[in-house]
Amino acid sequence: MAIDEAIFLEAGKGNLPPTFRIYGWLRPAVSLGRFQRAEAEIDVAYCRREKIEIVSRPTGGKAVYHENDLTYALICGPNCDIFPESIPDAYAVISRALAEGLSRVGIPVTFGPRQKKEGGAVTSFCFSACAPAELAVGGRKILGSAQVRGRKNFLQHGSLLITCEVERIYQCFLPHRIPREEELEKLKSTIACVSEYVSDLTFIHERIGEAWKEAFSHFFDVSFEEGELTKKEAETAHLLLTMKYVPAQERFLLP
Repeated sequence: MAIDEAIFLEAGKGNLPPTFRIYGWLRPAVSLGRFQRAEAEIDVAYCRREKIEIVSRPTGGKAVYHENDLTYALICGPNCDIFPESIPDAYAVISRALAEGLSRVGIPVTFGPRQKKEGGAVTSFCFSACAPAELAVGGRKILGSAQVRGRKNFLQHGSLLITCEVERIYQCFLPHRIPREEELEKLKSTIACVSEYVSDLTFIHERIGEAWKEAFSHFFDVSFEEGELTKKEAETAHLLLTMKYVPAQERFLLP
């Protein structure tokens, strides 16, 4: 999160090309949308017992459980004219490119239906509902995204579920408003994962990453160049890590 935010901040100065990062997580974690409060939405005691880390994202949206998922970060500065300026239009065009990539590995994604807001189904969890510009399979959400905007720059995060342990996810989130079994069934009805549609998960992160690269290249007529953090990005990431992200995590996870 510190690296993504650092790239976003430096991109806002207008000196860098767009950046598309793809990564996984070393340990289980819950990332909170920037306007969420852990105490109100997360069972912190359960996460502590299970060694599930808690981190705030710089992007908005609802909380995401990370374990066997694939996360992307797309960062664009003010000199980038690839994406529309409005948030809904940018979401839509980025989702179409992401969908094209997933179709290349055999996942039949569509734009998600707008689901009614109902009681139950862990409402603080990102995958409990699907917005029209997000990606679903058979009406069940498989990839959720969220943005943060600067003056003319943006950072968009997204999480693609590779496999899914619904009961473990359920335990991480608060509040529980209806009986457990009913809520679990509601949650299962909203979530899809890659393993349901791709039988061989060998190197699946790399395969999806390459498919997204090809799709973005085709969709936006761009080329990719692998890069490293600039010196300033690395310095900013280190500062954010030590001043913002590590202290916040210690607040919830140390005994």
